[in-house]
Amino acid sequence: MNPYRDLELFTEQTCNQLFHDYQPKQCLVGELSSSALATAIALFTLEQHDPLQHKNQIEKAHQWLENSINSDGGFGDSPESLSNISTSLLVLASINKRADSQLKTRLEKWLIGKIGDLNPHNIQQSILSFYGEDKTFSAPILTMCCLAGMFDKHRDPWSLVPQLPFELACLPHSFFKVCNLNVVSYALPALIAVGLCRHRQKNSGLNIFRHLTKNKVLKKLQNIQPSNGGFLEATPLTGFVCMCLIRSGEIKNICVDKGVQFLVESMRGDGSWPIDSNLSTWVSSLAIKASIPEQLTQHNVVQSDLQSFYLNQQLKTIHPYTMAEPGGWAWTDLPGGVPDADDTAAALLVLSKIHNKNNDLSTAAEHGFSWLQSLQNSDGGIPTFCKGWGKLPFDKSCPDISAHVLEAIDAWQALTNSICDLTHFKKSLITYLIKTQHSEGYWLPLWFGSQHHKNQQNPVYGTAQVLGVIAKSKNDLNLEPVINKAKVWLMTQQNEDGSWGLNNSGFGNIEETSLALTTLLVCDSCDTSIISKGYDWLLEHTERGTVFNAEPIGLYFASLWYSEKKYPLCFLLRFLNQLKNSLEN
Repeated sequence: MNPYRDLELFTEQTCNQLFHDYQPKQCLVGELSSSALATAIALFTLEQHDPLQHKNQIEKAHQWLENSINSDGGFGDSPESLSNISTSLLVLASINKRADSQLKTRLEKWLIGKIGDLNPHNIQQSILSFYGEDKTFSAPILTMCCLAGMFDKHRDPWSLVPQLPFELACLPHSFFKVCNLNVVSYALPALIAVGLCRHRQKNSGLNIFRHLTKNKVLKKLQNIQPSNGGFLEATPLTGFVCMCLIRSGEIKNICVDKGVQFLVESMRGDGSWPIDSNLSTWVSSLAIKASIPEQLTQHNVVQSDLQSFYLNQQLKTIHPYTMAEPGGWAWTDLPGGVPDADDTAAALLVLSKIHNKNNDLSTAAEHGFSWLQSLQNSDGGIPTFCKGWGKLPFDKSCPDISAHVLEAIDAWQALTNSICDLTHFKKSLITYLIKTQHSEGYWLPLWFGSQHHKNQQNPVYGTAQVLGVIAKSKNDLNLEPVINKAKVWLMTQQNEDGSWGLNNSGFGNIEETSLALTTLLVCDSCDTSIISKGYDWLLEHTERGTVFNAEPIGLYFASLWYSEKKYPLCFLLRFLNQLKNSLEN
């Protein structure tokens, strides 16, 4: 007798929700949450560019912000997010010159309660202290505050903005990793535009040299801007670049034209912007990974279409933005995407799932694994974009991505021995994962977090991703103590109601609960009552797979929170299919 009530119906309805908007021969686009931070930056940029030309967009954006303020008077990164200082300051900057604004009054009151008097020094210190050595986001935030007139009472407003060494962009790309830059690898446009803006407003000791490099760095900026104008498909980064170029006297620069056009075209009907256009390739990979062949067929997801999509999305030439070699995949099929390790591992898993002795797929997989091996750091782990770029957190190796790569290796080794020898690669990844396990048994991810956890980290996500792989991985290393410690830790994190994680209401969330249960299903000697209790919670909180509330567990560049509507669907369907498989076997 099946102890899991309505399992068939639950699975079917979840699958229908996941694929209801799938179009044949395309990918699943998903939907990122609207972002107050992105909306404030885009709004301010359009006002700087041409307030009359963009009047309609500006007014709609103002209205969206007024309707989206949190009950406490602040703003978070997404509508579900807790209020934070960075987003609230950027919204305040975007409306700073509106004299009569209830929104401004409420926002100033919230910020004063957090950082005290809103004098320039307090604002600067609150931002610098939060981001520390990493100037990737602190320098652009302070720049926008300065451009908005929030530092006008200071005797030297631009002295409050760190000077980014934009002249270093003239160096060959291979030199960046030895320059010890205080911005991360993907922030080259911000390095150039923000640095140039500050330089034009305030002379420095390198004034003449920097002036001489201006044309060269602007040319480089043009070369790395994608065809649709959106740097990394990101509204915040594109907005920062455009506003800084405009204030630098470059309003007629082609980068501004293309960037502003990107902002106009990516605005949503309600007046908001997301942080990024979409995560279409990533979401598609998660959905295919979660599904069984019969479900894909039922929803017209044809294998030949998948093969064409993933083969077409693999990078075939050196990428102009990161200078990445061919072989990787990006998170989106849009022009602003750049190849990264997580999406490359996900794509390789999809190819293993749809492989039918197709030589093109085997060749693509070999190139993908070679690309990942070239990315591996000396510590054995895998970073996101670039090998050995720097010491800042978002450029370091991370356990969740490293485990994802290991999972892809296992999938292809189980399928064929015809691709490149991955034995040493696999062993070094496992060794790295053993080293990075915390003493309590968990792992911490890089690109996912929890607003409600200490230090905003998400050990449930990290542990579920790593444990789920090493518990199944065949190797000659004794991983039993590592696996047992992680399994015990993960089981103890279950809430009394059967869920994992927390949200604004004090309950667990679908994403973490589904991931934890999926992982525990593949572990030996797991208490079945833990599984059934978690299943009942998911059944109730999704109304049998018909209602899904996405939690902002995603961490975008520079610690920006987002939710993605497809995440709870992908993670839950994977659990339900695995549960059905375990019951049948």
